[in-house]
Amino acid sequence: MQIDFAKNPIGSLEFGLDEIKQVSATVGASLVENKLRFVGLKGDLGAGKTTFVGSLLKSWGFDSSLPVPSPTFTCVQEYELKVGAVAHCDFYRIDNPVLETQELLDHREFAFVLAEWPKQLVEAGELDLLLEFAPAGKASEFDRRRLSWQVFS
Repeated sequence: MQIDFAKNPIGSLEFGLDEIKQVSATVGASLVENKLRFVGLKGDLGAGKTTFVGSLLKSWGFDSSLPVPSPTFTCVQEYELKVGAVAHCDFYRIDNPVLETQELLDHREFAFVLAEWPKQLVEAGELDLLLEFAPAGKASEFDRRRLSWQVFS
């Protein structure tokens, strides 16, 4: 599997939850290669955003025996990985995510920022890439997802 955001700035693919490690590692390699550091993660509750981030972080060297918690209550989880510092953010309850992002980036240099609930960040033109997660397949196939993307930079 190969995803090249430079050659395909808009696209989508379907995958099963049993393929999430491969898909997230492929996405992670393309993020690094294309220097897409500010990534929005869009999808309904339970769409797989945090699960995907957990798998992505593990592909970048996060200890696979540790869980990757949702940043819902902390708003930001920070990780030191082989690709550099990574922030996993949840802007669902944040009134002004653009200002919060600027303050976050002012306090520390991050190699990557992975932002859940990025609607206002998309509108403000702050993202390099938007990944959108949605169910795929028949209603009875709960383990299928569609990943769509759009590159902005």
